[in-house]
Amino acid sequence: MRDDLNHPTGAIRRLHHAGARRRLAVAAVVALGLVGALIAASSARGAGGPKNTEAPAITGTPQAGQTLTATTGTWTGAGLITYAAQWQRCDALGANCVELPFGRSLSLTLGSGDVNHTMRVVITATDATGSAAVTSALTTIVGPAPVGAPTNTTPPTISGTANVGQTVTANPGTWSGVPTITFAFAWQRCDENGANCAPIPNATAPTYTAVDKDAGSTLRVVVTATNPSGTGSATSVPTARLPGSPGGITTLPGGGKSVKVADITLPNQLVIAGVTFTPSRLSSRDPFTLKVRVQDARRYAVDGALVYALGVPYSRIAVAPEVPTKADGTVVLTLHPLAGLSLGTGQYLVIFLRVRKPGDPINGGVSVRQLIQLRTGPPA
Repeated sequence: MRDDLNHPTGAIRRLHHAGARRRLAVAAVVALGLVGALIAASSARGAGGPKNTEAPAITGTPQAGQTLTATTGTWTGAGLITYAAQWQRCDALGANCVELPFGRSLSLTLGSGDVNHTMRVVITATDATGSAAVTSALTTIVGPAPVGAPTNTTPPTISGTANVGQTVTANPGTWSGVPTITFAFAWQRCDENGANCAPIPNATAPTYTAVDKDAGSTLRVVVTATNPSGTGSATSVPTARLPGSPGGITTLPGGGKSVKVADITLPNQLVIAGVTFTPSRLSSRDPFTLKVRVQDARRYAVDGALVYALGVPYSRIAVAPEVPTKADGTVVLTLHPLAGLSLGTGQYLVIFLRVRKPGDPINGGVSVRQLIQLRTGPPA
């Protein structure tokens, strides 16, 4: 038997058997995937929620550095149907599948950890009657990146504060591969959990300034590396949820924008944008008004900020309660002079003015404080 194994004919026979076994393994993977999709579809049809009529499908090259894209499949249901995706990594035979923590969008960039595995996606459809899930067929076994092509060794990262009006910067991470490697960037907007990501139009620079539409969402960046041997892609971890929500930013009749004070967090801050006294000079101890206009650092009007005014020293005007700003960021306080206020010509009433966010510390958080003054004496 040993002579047969060492004979050239025996070597050819072994190669033939190895190739046959590999073809059978791949066929088994595909068959298992199809069976899994049919079982899941059958289960979905028997439950509440939308009905699947065509299973999800995966396109793209199953190779490290490449991106796979899934369809949601075809569904019928009651009214609006929403979809959620969850990618899974399975072993070479399509078993022992585990969910990928950040594989919750219709696209997935494969990494070195996916090599020698198969991939599939679970689509969950939801309508007014409930939810149903269907699993796609398995991909073929994921292969390694071409020799010399860029391979990501440390994922991309995002630095900076993710907030509307603020700029974040992408670091491409570290890559191996033959020189010279160039990088391209594609920013994506995801839901508050880092799932259901979609490309942001024209956001292809290493930096990105968040806009109103990003409020309430998270951001991530896909970095594509290219060299003479090929390309590879890697995706960053999503940022924290940007404060606020798109519905929390409103357009005022004059064209300006207003935001709820609850959606303002550091490093954004409240700003006293203007103060107006009526009358403009205090010549009696009759009540007078103070109009305050409050914005945030983006120059948006702030709705619901608490404004407080106190005469300095205390004996000058009566203590007034905090009053919240309106949608246009303004509030009018009525103040009452006390007997201790001197109305002499050339003197001033000094007022301590504070604006804060409800729930924040009195003198902390996003609050702002300012001393203002009102001239006293007869009109000039």
